[in-house]
Amino acid sequence: MRIYFAIDLSNGYVVRGKGGERDRYKVVGSVWEVLERFDPKRIYFADLDRIEGRGSNLDLIESVAKEREVIADLGFRDANEVGDFNFTPIVATETFDLRRIVEVRGKFFVSLDFRGVFLSNLSLESALEILNTLDTVVIVLTIDRVGTLKPNFELVEKVIEMSENPVMAGGGISSVEDLERFREMGCYGAIVATAVYEGRIPREVVRRGFIR
Repeated sequence: MRIYFAIDLSNGYVVRGKGGERDRYKVVGSVWEVLERFDPKRIYFADLDRIEGRGSNLDLIESVAKEREVIADLGFRDANEVGDFNFTPIVATETFDLRRIVEVRGKFFVSLDFRGVFLSNLSLESALEILNTLDTVVIVLTIDRVGTLKPNFELVEKVIEMSENPVMAGGGISSVEDLERFREMGCYGAIVATAVYEGRIPREVVRRGFIR
């Protein structure tokens, strides 16, 4: 199972927080400082400035993607914004209407975003019916669980059962044991950060980029 190290960007800096309360996220340092400290093989970027419509960290993400495997949520709102990047773009339900997903060209992942409820104008079942007609990777991102060290296994398992595409889990993962449970459930990948910062998941896991 692939392991992605999550990096949230705001005003050019790495930030981290809890429960998706972005206005309370705190600066960790520069991207280069974080990369030097953890040296992750695979990275999940969330450009909070673009997601919230106040700026962009695209150039910074592109520069990192020249050297590492990167997937990134840039808050895409229109299919034409999903261009040809050095990284794999993520189309996320928090900002994008999945009813227009067929307009997106090229390779991309899809993030099903949850903050207590599913952040979409579609039901989860309807969203997966649409995605099952595509060749993509589906991320189950429980934004409200970020930083809590309490993953939602039941939700991820539900999506795996309904999805014909590979599924990744993100939000609240607290340990290697959690990762192993997701792997046993059949997850294609997992996104981690807080547990790595706090030493609950060894740095070697993100440096290697997978668990067997």
